[in-house]
Amino acid sequence: MTREAPAQQDSKSALPPQAKGPDREPTNADEVVRVPVNEARSRVQAGQAILVCAYPGAERFEQARLEGAISLETFQQRLPSLEANHEIIFY
Repeated sequence: MTREAPAQQDSKSALPPQAKGPDREPTNADEVVRVPVNEARSRVQAGQAILVCAYPGAERFEQARLEGAISLETFQQRLPSLEANHEIIFY
């Protein structure tokens, strides 16, 4: 399951209404579920989820880094070793 922490977005990149809602489970691999920030933080701190900065490049990662986050590059390296049901939260 992939979940996304809420972020400010312009109207061009906003998610469709059916993909919104923190309590909604995805119905397919293309659907994104939004997670409240406090829930995302708790799940990452408890080791229940991985927090991934989706911006490419080390410089942009350092600018946007949140506590407990890993870079997109690190995530891509770790992906083969993750269990299929491991929760991943992108921001």
